[in-house]
Amino acid sequence: MKINDSVLVKTDGEQMREGIIRLIEPFNEGVMYLIELPEYPTGIWFFNENTADAGIYVIPKESD
Repeated sequence: MKINDSVLVKTDGEQMREGIIRLIEPFNEGVMYLIELPEYPTGIWFFNENTADAGIYVIPKESD
């Protein structure tokens, strides 16, 4: 995934939210993504862990 990619974000709700990657920060334990959501245009940070599927919150959106 790269900046400006459309992605789906897993949040507390049952439905995935669509957003756009605005920044990416790599860490030893995973990657932080700043995601612009319609209700949060300045973005929210989400962390994808390298070691656990349960810790993956940002996934690529499949092309239509």
